[in-house]
Amino acid sequence: MFTVILSETTFMNLDVTTICLIVLIVVVSVLMFLLLRMKMRMRAATETHDAEQPMADQPSDDIPDHSLVLKVADEIIRIEANLSKMDPSVKGFKQISKAVERIRTNFEAYGYEIVDMLDKPYDDGMKVVANFVTDESLTPGAQIITSISKPQINYNGIMIQSAQVTVSQNI
Repeated sequence: MFTVILSETTFMNLDVTTICLIVLIVVVSVLMFLLLRMKMRMRAATETHDAEQPMADQPSDDIPDHSLVLKVADEIIRIEANLSKMDPSVKGFKQISKAVERIRTNFEAYGYEIVDMLDKPYDDGMKVVANFVTDESLTPGAQIITSISKPQINYNGIMIQSAQVTVSQNI
């Protein structure tokens, strides 16, 4: 329904692709703001915690709240999925791609990893929630991850969120 409304509406003489790119740029900007805000809160909490307790009294097993990171990672995966369907020559494509890359780099700086699984072979030993679909165009016996609805997130090498994927197969 949203697509129908956009395709029938002209907004300042912009086509649907341009409007979608503008929306993606806004989403990426909001995500960057949220990451910066999270950094500032973590830094403030660490400084407050350090001032209240001497180093020897601090518990070594503090578990950080990953909820914001998990939500932002879900959005990154959605943005990347949309970008993969777009023509790279569209104005703004490169800026959004670079912004997503910067968000991933920020994640890595804080110990978070969004595991890249798209278009990779599926293995029965993977710790994922998989939805299987048949694809006759694949070679017989092939199983490929063709869509990710939730990415696998690792924090300091430990999985904190398992992936939810769609696996195309020809079995």
